[in-house]
Amino acid sequence: CDGIYESKEEQKQYADIIRRKSVYMEKLLTELLEYSRLEMGTMRLCRKKTDLTELVREILIEYYPQIEKNGYELELKIPEYAICGEWDAQRIGRALKYGMDGKKLTVSVKKEGELAVFGIRDYGRGVSKEELPYMTELFYRGDSARNSRAGGMGLGLYIAEEIIKRHGGKFCIKSDRGWGFLVKIILPLTEKNLSQKSYSV
Repeated sequence: CDGIYESKEEQKQYADIIRRKSVYMEKLLTELLEYSRLEMGTMRLCRKKTDLTELVREILIEYYPQIEKNGYELELKIPEYAICGEWDAQRIGRALKYGMDGKKLTVSVKKEGELAVFGIRDYGRGVSKEELPYMTELFYRGDSARNSRAGGMGLGLYIAEEIIKRHGGKFCIKSDRGWGFLVKIILPLTEKNLSQKSYSV
């Protein structure tokens, strides 16, 4: 091993650390860029016909090695039919990637009238009901462990909520200690703004 590593296993271990750190830094830089666009009002949505069902499948394929490695139990409630709307697929995809704690994940996609509804629930530690209202606030880091996975700076959930709002949708979260964490994203299939309406999670 060229005298640097004691074994091939050690070499692989350090390579994995470097890879994880590079992925973390890329995610951090992406979130900082999105935050700056939000603050300066320069975020532009690239809307095009997007199948939410297929988008969720693509994200699951991307995350499957991580899910398998961590031994998560995965429960899927995804229909065979397409659920399409005029959305920015890249940014919607980014907003969907929250809720990866605990050993079991339930992922659901469904159509309710003129709405597309995505949900992901973990069965991890959750957060207290007192802490919950602050989870999407800018730079909020009430649970440092969760924030380190979601981006590390308290930007992830804030940006996700803002992306959904700019699509006229609703970003809802529910949690309690020991219950886990549920993220529900509600998107209009037509040019309808849901921001003033209340939806239960």
